[in-house]
Amino acid sequence: MINGQATAYKRLYWWETRLAGIIASNFRVQHYYNNRVLKGEKRRKSCVIFFGFENDVQLTKEMFVLAYDAILLYAERYVDQYYEKNQITNRFNNLTRSIKNSYMKGFLDGLQDKFKEQLSQLKAEHGLMVVKPYEVEKAYEELSKTFGKPRKINIPNISDMIAYQEGHKDGHSIDYTKSTIDDEIF
Repeated sequence: MINGQATAYKRLYWWETRLAGIIASNFRVQHYYNNRVLKGEKRRKSCVIFFGFENDVQLTKEMFVLAYDAILLYAERYVDQYYEKNQITNRFNNLTRSIKNSYMKGFLDGLQDKFKEQLSQLKAEHGLMVVKPYEVEKAYEELSKTFGKPRKINIPNISDMIAYQEGHKDGHSIDYTKSTIDDEIF
């Protein structure tokens, strides 16, 4: 078993923790957050850690990074289009955050739905299921005894249903391959 750090130590946003859970639940690994106060810092920083067999952890980290890049790119693009379409020339922090959060929540729900459909299709066609290996579950159970008290993650409410729906559509339809996302970025 290995631990694979997927993010730098920083303040994790709600969508990063939710993305980690979605990815981990579909790639035969567990995930958790490691917290520490870095030298010279006053506040606690966290990072996402994936736990499991080495090949599974590596694949999960790659998928996490691809989905992470995609959600940032698509959310920024959606916000830009929102302001342009509505002919709003001055950006407002609260409006931007609200639109972006609604879009990201939809994107993550779309991604989760896409994975569920893929798993159902694999099961129907090949009788395959993505199951966390027993060894991973058992080792994680032991590891989790060392964890502190879990903290509640505040997920913002959906404030713009159109942004949510667009996010859901994009999260569900994007092809999560590095070449596709790279093509989108450049």
